[in-house]
Amino acid sequence: MRKHIISLFLLICPTVAWGIVTGEDTGAIIPCSQYSTLQECRTPGCEWHIPLNGGTSSETSHCRACRTQYYNDISNCNAMSVTTPCTCTACPPPEDINLSYEWVASDPNIGLTEKSQCAFTVNCDAGHELAMTADTDWKYTCVTCPDNTYQPSPTTITAKFGNETYIYNIQECTQCGQNAVSNEDKTQCDCKSGYYWGNNENQNTNSGTNDCQPIKRNVYYKNADTGDIKQHPDAYTYVAHPYTVLPNDTDSLIVTPDDSPGATNFYPKLKKTGYQHSGKWTANVPLLYITNNAQPILSNNNTEFDAGTTTVYLPPQNLPSVDTGVIFTAVWKAKTFKVTYMNGTKQMGTSVDCTYDKECPASDAPTNIADAKYFAGWQCTSGCSDKDTLYQPGDNISNISDGNDMTLTAQLKECSAGYYCTAGTKNKCPAGSTSGAGSTNITDCYINQYTQFCYHTQNSTTETCFSIEDENFKIQYSGS
Repeated sequence: MRKHIISLFLLICPTVAWGIVTGEDTGAIIPCSQYSTLQECRTPGCEWHIPLNGGTSSETSHCRACRTQYYNDISNCNAMSVTTPCTCTACPPPEDINLSYEWVASDPNIGLTEKSQCAFTVNCDAGHELAMTADTDWKYTCVTCPDNTYQPSPTTITAKFGNETYIYNIQECTQCGQNAVSNEDKTQCDCKSGYYWGNNENQNTNSGTNDCQPIKRNVYYKNADTGDIKQHPDAYTYVAHPYTVLPNDTDSLIVTPDDSPGATNFYPKLKKTGYQHSGKWTANVPLLYITNNAQPILSNNNTEFDAGTTTVYLPPQNLPSVDTGVIFTAVWKAKTFKVTYMNGTKQMGTSVDCTYDKECPASDAPTNIADAKYFAGWQCTSGCSDKDTLYQPGDNISNISDGNDMTLTAQLKECSAGYYCTAGTKNKCPAGSTSGAGSTNITDCYINQYTQFCYHTQNSTTETCFSIEDENFKIQYSGS
């Protein structure tokens, strides 16, 4: 038995020393097989095994650890007679999965001691991830990775029992690097046409999470008046937006949309979570000329110009180096959204405004929470990409938004055994004691039947110990 020594200040006698001994002091774990009696076997993770037909010469009734897929938190033993064998309970089978699964093996010496330790694993092939879909009556199954993500090898997913059902440790498919897309079977990412990764221009497959870089291309000028074509002396980095590069009579670069001035087909097609395209662009050159008419205006590289309506002139003497090239960048603006806090079906106060990627702390916990319950945290129930994590008051919740209005719902949970809950907080019973589920006061905590009491007289170092057999016990001692 693991033991704790806890001072007892009740029933103090000048010549008698008292102590409470529990099973958590030494840290040692006693295998179930070392318990020799039915009563001793009433221990979490253990059960009293009676062989069929009463046993044989090679097998008799004995205490053993709960087998895989079984647990014993001894709650079912408390209502039994002390002469009734205490047995393990089968783990709940998962009802929300449409895949074959395998139970995680338990310790052969000390079995599972509570239902929350029940766990199993499922496997998904490469190029797949675990997800819940309507195709399987809203059950988990393996689905193909989303576009522009990949999973190079089979994945093992672990599920562990929570308060009401199993909670899955899901490994999502990995996002491809910038300027890369996943292949057909979603097992790797390849660079888009015109891009490469590493130091080799021909290295454009299996880029994984690496960002793919634009391939360098020569720049050609066409004189609009004479039709003459000449090559720029320096290399120009290819940009995947459909721009056409043309000269004017001062030999500057003129960058316009591919179709015609005013075209909008070169807007970015990728969505950036929490942001929206502002309809403007910037260029990474020290100086540029922008114009909406025939006369260009000199500006610096921080200038934002309207997409599809502005002609941009790039003076050759200010072009970036061959390593970076001329790059046009879309300007994104962070979205603003409202956050509504719900306590059950009732809204708490008014909605608050947040901006994506700016500090926005979660609200304080609700007040006037009924006893026997506690506040476990805020959970996003709509308007976010993360619906599993619980957020505590003060946590930054702006970056979990998908850019839309969010709803955070207070998670009020029932007080579990071994704790007492009051004013919305969860408090552990003092060491050496426990409580029933739904307790609301420290006075609900009581010394359990496995706690051991030891004492000795002042003139003797020999300890006398006893255990509590039931809750209606009396402590008797002698001594002066």
